[in-house]
Amino acid sequence: MKRIILILCLLLALSLLFGERASKIKTSLNLGLLNGASLGLELGSPEGKTREHYLNICGYLAQDIWFAGANYEIRNHNKKGNFYHLVAAGVDYGEVYVPLLSLAEPDSRDDIKRMFIPHLVVGIGYRFNIGKDSHMFIEWDMGVKPSLSNINLGITF
Repeated sequence: MKRIILILCLLLALSLLFGERASKIKTSLNLGLLNGASLGLELGSPEGKTREHYLNICGYLAQDIWFAGANYEIRNHNKKGNFYHLVAAGVDYGEVYVPLLSLAEPDSRDDIKRMFIPHLVVGIGYRFNIGKDSHMFIEWDMGVKPSLSNINLGITF
């Protein structure tokens, strides 16, 4: 657990290197093969309201596996601004426990595989207004990441 907290703190510090003040915060629950959560900071939108840029940190946790990572996400909205498609790219680091086939010590945690994997995602989404600059969203994404496909439920504020 200490590693997860350390990685998330380092990734959040990395977001400060972009030097822009975040105008929105995005948080979501990621439901898929591995469940997790993400936190994103909007980095400004030079294209106006039709495109949003986010730097996200995410984490996935299950009994024998955990991943944490960072990715850069771009959302392109339609003219009304409710439907959007997204692309994201980044990297995830994690540990996977691979059970030993030996019957001598079935609960041994000596065989842990550490790995970096790319985070390359495409998806679609829809957002609902819940306040002046706040939205609730539901999106579906798929790609190369710890959880191949997710349904994400979240809020931007």
